[in-house]
Amino acid sequence: MSSVSLFEYFEKIADPRRPAGTRYTLASILALIVAAVLCGRTSLRSIARRGKTLTPEQLLALGIRRKRAPGQTAMHELLCRLPATEVENVLGAWVNELASAQPSRQIVLDGKTLRASAGSEYPALHLLAAYCPRVSGVLSQLPADGKDNEITAAKTMLKTLPVKGAVVTGDAMFCQRAFCENISQKGGDFLFIAKENQPALLKDIEAAFAPSLSPKGKHGQGKGADAPRDGGKKARPGRVPKS
Repeated sequence: MSSVSLFEYFEKIADPRRPAGTRYTLASILALIVAAVLCGRTSLRSIARRGKTLTPEQLLALGIRRKRAPGQTAMHELLCRLPATEVENVLGAWVNELASAQPSRQIVLDGKTLRASAGSEYPALHLLAAYCPRVSGVLSQLPADGKDNEITAAKTMLKTLPVKGAVVTGDAMFCQRAFCENISQKGGDFLFIAKENQPALLKDIEAAFAPSLSPKGKHGQGKGADAPRDGGKKARPGRVPKS
């Protein structure tokens, strides 16, 4: 596991607020939000209510040195000013460090369309994520221009993913020579599905795993499968071969 805590990674995010009048650090507010979400709170209002129930000792463990937790307004104003990309990069770096310490890990490439993200003037948001089941965390996440363009986002993502010593998996879209060679050059392995988008490769795989053919063209009758046991002479129907 990583020797660096998530709180220390939060401290790397630049605080967009002015220092004057700041009562809670950025890292402490984010730590409170994460702790509340892990407890099942899904809105800022419920997170703020959860913060009010914490003891001074619990608040101190989250980096809050005041006797009470920040309110909903303080959290809302901070989140509105935080650059989402910077927060995602910091979270991804923390998960990357966790994943890098795990041997025989898997990295899953998968794209999903964000529910209820479409509007009257813009399409739904489609995201490609690199997920590590070993640490139950997303290593990286990038927007993709629809399902058919996930490979473009994957090539960009591969520049920073810790693929060395890992097995990268995904659907048939990622079964491309240049992309697979890039993974191998970085010290990783890959396991992708071959479909009709790679007809020559698919044909070679089917031929490699097809049943063996005998000279007569029958499946499963290789040399010695049904060979006669009487020195090369086949027995006639109804007669017992001579010993």
